[in-house]
Amino acid sequence: MRTKFIITLSFVIFSLNLLSAQSISLNYNSVHIGRNISALYGYSLDENHQIYGGLKYHINTIIRTNRSYIFKKSFHAYNFKETIGLQIGYSYNIPLKNGNELFAFYDNQFTIAGTRGVASIEYPFKAMEHNIGIGLRAGLWENLFATFKIGGGITHYWHIPNTYLLGDNNWEFGGIISAGFGYKLK
Repeated sequence: MRTKFIITLSFVIFSLNLLSAQSISLNYNSVHIGRNISALYGYSLDENHQIYGGLKYHINTIIRTNRSYIFKKSFHAYNFKETIGLQIGYSYNIPLKNGNELFAFYDNQFTIAGTRGVASIEYPFKAMEHNIGIGLRAGLWENLFATFKIGGGITHYWHIPNTYLLGDNNWEFGGIISAGFGYKLK
């Protein structure tokens, strides 16, 4: 029952967002917990302020042990539910010539997935990644644009067994590198 409600609510929210969206984009993101592809709807509040949100699809990666960061690039989706996550954000745009823009951003990504850490367990963790940084939105052709961004931040974890914590910490430093293509609808 709860899953059906969440799916229905998500469908309604994203349908309404699609109707009011001013841009849509498809992005490849490399973040602290792994890699993903996101489909985002953007809405400009005015010439300088934009908010965006959408769904992301987690891409499982080969695990490399890193003792400094327990969860770095180690999240692993064991079923379809765990591959889907949320991404929202804000950008402050500085218009340049020919439809190009520099921007500062805040990006938030939420994931519930397992991990293939030291013990290869199938236990779902929750992670919320907070990143800030800078980027470039380059106009390509008519309403088509490319986006590149890079930033850093922190990743919070919860639902973690004590054996996986480094001391009392439930966070690690992280970052984001992202590239994508988008289309301005209005």
